[in-house]
Amino acid sequence: MQTLTDLQNQGDNEKAIIYSILRRPEIYNLYADRLHAGLFSQQANKEIFRSLKSLVDAGEKIEIMPVYGGCDQKLIQGVSLNSFIKEISEAPYIDQDVENYIDYLNVRWERVLFLNVTAEGNRRMISGESIHAVMAWMSSQIENTHQGTKFIKISESMALVLENIEFRAKNNGQLSGVPTGLRDFDRFSNGFQKSDLVIIAGETSQGKTSLAVTAAKNQSFTYRIPVLFLSLEMSHLQLSARVMAQQTGISSKTILTEVLYSEEFERLQNNILKVKDAPFFIDSGLSSDVEDMVAIIHTAVAKHKVEVVYVDYLQLVTSKARYGTKEEEVGTITRIFKNLAKKLNISIAVLSQLRRTQSGSPKPTMSRLRSSGQIEEAADIVWFVWRPEYYGIEDIILNDGTPFPSQELAHLIVAKGRNIGITDFVAKFEKPTTHFVDYDAKDFKREEVGVDDVKAWIKNDNIPF
Repeated sequence: MQTLTDLQNQGDNEKAIIYSILRRPEIYNLYADRLHAGLFSQQANKEIFRSLKSLVDAGEKIEIMPVYGGCDQKLIQGVSLNSFIKEISEAPYIDQDVENYIDYLNVRWERVLFLNVTAEGNRRMISGESIHAVMAWMSSQIENTHQGTKFIKISESMALVLENIEFRAKNNGQLSGVPTGLRDFDRFSNGFQKSDLVIIAGETSQGKTSLAVTAAKNQSFTYRIPVLFLSLEMSHLQLSARVMAQQTGISSKTILTEVLYSEEFERLQNNILKVKDAPFFIDSGLSSDVEDMVAIIHTAVAKHKVEVVYVDYLQLVTSKARYGTKEEEVGTITRIFKNLAKKLNISIAVLSQLRRTQSGSPKPTMSRLRSSGQIEEAADIVWFVWRPEYYGIEDIILNDGTPFPSQELAHLIVAKGRNIGITDFVAKFEKPTTHFVDYDAKDFKREEVGVDDVKAWIKNDNIPF
């Protein structure tokens, strides 16, 4: 593998980055905040990057043919498509060192810019401008050196925090983020925040998809917040049936496979009419490739103003790139989703499988989160879901020691919360419709045997032992 010192020509450094992106488009998403036109000094390289970036901004996939077709032929010196493809295939592989190349070009660009600013400052001084005016101009130019970075004074950021506090006070504690409709989570977290990556994790059959569908339905139907749901497990019909089940109380199995009574059919029709304008979007022809997903999310945000995206689920997402292990691939894909949430200023919730426990408690832990180190590092919130009743466990014991009967309840655990901390609570799980709703103590009363019960059994000679 060639290193930076092996490539003496600056144009080769630039091409190495561009061609690496064309071979592995996820590189762009990983380093989007450090990639900009200023890195490319040669006209042809700058034009190829411009074409590549315009595809991303339009929500399109990065592919060789569209990138080539979007270039001004004069600026790339009339290179034929075959020659273009040949150059890409023969370019040195720098995948492991691409971050170093990008950093190197950024340092080079900042130095060149500084020299240019200094030269212009000298010219202004010679022409008679005051030293204070020249220094102010130079300072403004240097402050804006990196096109991909937006600097903000901490006082301005603090003002935004105060605005959020004032907003909640004036609006009777209304959330500053996007509510999920689950009371205890929203009170603790203030809802999904923009730029957040939320990991919803659980074992199979514990309700992670149902939890995501519940939150998405509430956000779209109740709060009219545009939501995109990308499922690699279910067809759009199956996903729609789940949403309809939660909305009507008729199980998705009944909706999909059984003949409905007229009352049930009428109930479905009425509910569909109520939510026909709800901004809940599904991609019906979804590919598992992460670059396809990135393009779809870009399009949904641009076209439908989507604010929350759900991906079901992480371990089914793939990449065209080759990785040493599945864990490495999953970690890279997780970082791509986190960077995308920041770039588009939206919330992205990604569902993840947990490793099955071989022994001990089935309660979710960070160590059971697949590729836990990389996923945990990228995530702003890690939200576990499990149903002790499924394992024959009779009680749910919260972290503060509060006990609950496990029947019809799920244990929801915020195991990581950047800036909010950790907590846990219970929610009611309606198994026939896979619907999560807020826990209400009066709906769950333990049946206790009292003295009067015992007397009645003895009197009726009906002692139960």
